[in-house]
Amino acid sequence: MTRPVGGAVLEPIHSTAPSRSRRSGRRARRRARRRFWFVAIPISALIVAATVVAGDLWRDRQVSAPAAPSPTTAPIAVAMPGQTVAFARLAADGTTPLIGVAVVGGVGPHGAVILLDPATVIEVPTWGEIAAQDLVGRGGTGLLATGVEVAFGIRIDEVALLDDVAFDEAITASSADGGPRFDEAALLEPRTATAAMDAWLVRLRDESRGRDVTDAVPTLSVLVVAAQHEAITTMIPIDEWGHIDPEAAAAATADLPDDTRLGVDGRRAAVELLDGRGDEVMLNDAAACLIHSGASIAAVADVPAYSFERTAIVFHDPARRDVAETLALGLGTGEVALRSDGANQFDVTVFIGADFGGCVR
Repeated sequence: MTRPVGGAVLEPIHSTAPSRSRRSGRRARRRARRRFWFVAIPISALIVAATVVAGDLWRDRQVSAPAAPSPTTAPIAVAMPGQTVAFARLAADGTTPLIGVAVVGGVGPHGAVILLDPATVIEVPTWGEIAAQDLVGRGGTGLLATGVEVAFGIRIDEVALLDDVAFDEAITASSADGGPRFDEAALLEPRTATAAMDAWLVRLRDESRGRDVTDAVPTLSVLVVAAQHEAITTMIPIDEWGHIDPEAAAAATADLPDDTRLGVDGRRAAVELLDGRGDEVMLNDAAACLIHSGASIAAVADVPAYSFERTAIVFHDPARRDVAETLALGLGTGEVALRSDGANQFDVTVFIGADFGGCVR
């Protein structure tokens, strides 16, 4: 039917819009489709993926999981080429009947072991002449290291001092194969020490024995590594007064790595050491640090009244500044200065002052 509105006749409009009930039904179906695509499907995919990954992990673990490493294949302690250790057997009376140096590396893949006759007499700056076997008794392992550095001209990185217990543990560990115990007595006799040490090194080339010795006495790790680098033993001969044959010492160290040699730019600096504080202990310590840093102590004297407050490292040739700076680093203190006073028999003069408190090797 038509309805007049303001004079106009309007025809009835047949709407195509759904009823309210039909519209609500369609909305429900659309929400259901969204839940299916955006919730149910992703959750199902995640469950499938997790199941696949878990299965792969289980199969990998069952088939290819590596076994725990065997202790017999673990590497021994690492020692770097050029690393050195001074080792000594400490007897009950405080002497050291066995003294040696083990060095890793050299010409080719080799190591080296150099033995020092315990009767060797060494002139240690600020100390005087001391028999090698008395170094530890007089000044501990520090003096042993310094004495060996003076004798051989090579740097000592660490010291392995073996008392009765440690020495016995090392020998026992190297004899733990069911065979006869190694004859340690032969190591302590200068006439048989070279052959005995070579025989011990042969034992230490066995990785299992070497590892046992390193575990028992960790400070011998450098000796063990040197042995496994086919080290051979040399005993430095001495004359009737106990002095080292310098040519034999030079030959024994000729093939060692260059960085084991003491010195700066391949040369040991001649140093005049002056005590400016009047403390003998500190003077000995300063000498040891200077030697370890590459100095050859050529003279030692006192400064009148011990009046130096500050340590000074004086070089007499501008070309030797690097030497003076290296020695200052070794001392841990000191003012480096140039004093051009004409010809001087020393490369560097070191004044030890009150500020020097010792140094760490």
